[in-house]
Amino acid sequence: AVVSTQSGHYGRGSKCCRVNLVKMLPFAIDRMSSNGTEAFQQPVTLDVAPNYFDFVHYPMDLKTLRDHAQAGKFMCTQHFLDEARWILHNCIIFNGGKSRLTALARTVYNVCTHEMQEINLCPDCFLNSCVSQKDWFIQPCKKDHRLVWAKLRGFPFWPAKVLQKQGQQIDVRFFGQHERAWVHESNTLDIGDEPPSGHRNKEAGTNRASSEDEMKRYIDNMKKLGRWPIDLSRIQESLEDTDGVRSPKPETTSTISSVIKKKKVPTATLR
Repeated sequence: AVVSTQSGHYGRGSKCCRVNLVKMLPFAIDRMSSNGTEAFQQPVTLDVAPNYFDFVHYPMDLKTLRDHAQAGKFMCTQHFLDEARWILHNCIIFNGGKSRLTALARTVYNVCTHEMQEINLCPDCFLNSCVSQKDWFIQPCKKDHRLVWAKLRGFPFWPAKVLQKQGQQIDVRFFGQHERAWVHESNTLDIGDEPPSGHRNKEAGTNRASSEDEMKRYIDNMKKLGRWPIDLSRIQESLEDTDGVRSPKPETTSTISSVIKKKKVPTATLR
């Protein structure tokens, strides 16, 4: 099946302005450009594929995406995603839907989708994680994140930031390792300056202590800005409040490297 490539109207778009997208999109493209994506790095030329343009009428590649991103041509994350989709579309048209290279192109597109979802959830979190390798998680964002104690099966309550909410499911990113998970609302507790009594776990060890320390440093930074305690009435967590690319519940997605290892994708094959 051919991938739909019809771009929608970008009147609303994401909450990121073009100036911020100019800063963020190159980082997303870096993550789309892992080892093994050489076939998608540069435009296809007639010298390499004389009949390529008999089949492909809107060529796209990672270099072109980067050039357009740096020139500020993308109005929103959905606009970028629609343009990136052409890489997969063209690969299907030229190589076939069952091509091993198409599997890699599909993974590149999945990485792109994930990155756009991350930008839409919180542009500041995304940018801080890219430019500030150390202590990025304790930097306050323009929008407030509700803090909770979240519990996964087999683990004690752990401090976390809320990214979004869908029904009774809450998408959180934990302090410490910064891993994400969907947690049922009944397995969360609102957080204060100190951990709630009765929920400490002696087996949590240094990892738990380090996570609590990171949370406290985040709260200290919020206090310096006069933004703690957080006004929960101003926080919007539902998916309906997030413009642009929607962020579904996380699913297991193959990374580019795993696709190359599993399918032994020949990177020299034309797209």
